[in-house]
Amino acid sequence: MKKKRKHQNRAMRRFLYMLPTIGNILLVVFSVLLFAGSIALFILEHHKPISYQTPLYRESTAVLSNPYIGLYQIHGYTLTDEDASNASKWLSNTVVKDTNQLVLLEINLVNYRSSAISKAALKQLDTILSYCSRNEKQMILRFLYDWDGKGPASEPDTKEQIIAHMDAVIPIVNQYAEHVYILQGNFTGSYGEMASTNYKDTSSFTMLNTHLAELTDPGIFLATRTPAQWRTVCSMSTPLTSELASYDALPSRISLFNDGMLGSKTDTGTYTTTSRKGNSDFTVRGTREEELAFQNQLCQFVPNGGEVITDNFYNDTKNAMLDLKTMHVSYLNEVYDSKVLDKWKKTEYISNDLFNGISGYDYIVSHLGYRYVLTDSDIFFHELADKKATLSFSIENHGYAPAYRDFEAKIILRSRSTGLSYTVPIDFQATDFLAGDTLSINTPIDVRKMREGAYHIILNITDPATKQTIQFANTSLNTKDGILLGTLTIE
Repeated sequence: MKKKRKHQNRAMRRFLYMLPTIGNILLVVFSVLLFAGSIALFILEHHKPISYQTPLYRESTAVLSNPYIGLYQIHGYTLTDEDASNASKWLSNTVVKDTNQLVLLEINLVNYRSSAISKAALKQLDTILSYCSRNEKQMILRFLYDWDGKGPASEPDTKEQIIAHMDAVIPIVNQYAEHVYILQGNFTGSYGEMASTNYKDTSSFTMLNTHLAELTDPGIFLATRTPAQWRTVCSMSTPLTSELASYDALPSRISLFNDGMLGSKTDTGTYTTTSRKGNSDFTVRGTREEELAFQNQLCQFVPNGGEVITDNFYNDTKNAMLDLKTMHVSYLNEVYDSKVLDKWKKTEYISNDLFNGISGYDYIVSHLGYRYVLTDSDIFFHELADKKATLSFSIENHGYAPAYRDFEAKIILRSRSTGLSYTVPIDFQATDFLAGDTLSINTPIDVRKMREGAYHIILNITDPATKQTIQFANTSLNTKDGILLGTLTIE
């Protein structure tokens, strides 16, 4: 009997000993239940039924009116000592009537080949650039001394005179840097193409281009006529890489222009028929195949454009499409050569895609530069109580080239009933969005900040210089504020 009581006392002592531990366990369980209940209550109080509907994303065949791409016309003006009203009259008869955004202005300095440029002439230049800037033209500039193929006879007798002219005009150009897209050439050569010139030796050529680069606002692209000239100015035998292009160095500022485009096997002397493989001389031209491969890499980072000439095999429509894509061409002369352009207009594009049946001309023009197509969009709702969401969408670049100036981008969530909107800035690097690429973007949206109702979700991409909203190549989805991604409904 005593033995049994002893065991009972032990059991009682063990139970009393464990009471604190059991209490702690119960306290923890109670706390967990209380927290879970709070979360559940929070979710119930903040829950908002949400849905997202998307339209049909379909590409159109339209030619887009976007900055820095497409067709241009040439407008030439010779500076004189006359009143600036002379320049104003010239503008009203030429540039005013040009409906293209891009314009190529050729400013002839031949009247000052042996002297300084007068104040009256500089005032004329300022009048021209000011007008184009106010009217949102994107200017391609070319200063020259010759329009008649007589470059050496028209140029100043010394490099110092050319440099003095650069010193006089470039500060005026820099005042309109936002609207001056490209500065072609280095003032020399027949038609300003740096070929038939007294200053084509490597030393003179490099000095003039380097001085021009030092003077010019870094936001303005410079341009050489051939890949060999690019290599000479940049002292590089290979084209740009994405790493080098990201730096504000001279090679990332030098673009190309080709006024002999598709004119022959050598693009009328732009290339040669002898391979430059293994040649370390920067000035040596390569074959068509070599230089096209060079441009294919280089011109993913700097612009390329010009004019097609001389009806021949190399600008037959099918061949032209392939080479223009390889060269990443973003701008072309609208007028010259009319025989080549008419050939494209009379050729039907045959394919298995939506462009089947349109003219080769319309296909080429619609693909000059960048061409953004929205391909999908969705919203993923978080299951946590914070009720945030992630907007996801994808864009493809179906154009021949990227954009070479960066844009600003944001998401606009606009109430369909009140017109009130929320905006969400997004990171969009236009210059990194190369031809043929697909870009996927995810951005958070805080639904708690939004009232109940239906919202149009709009992607707005804007060029900060022209303040122009970038159009997409989607059918019926462009609005004045951007492209419609879909409709978000919060009940």
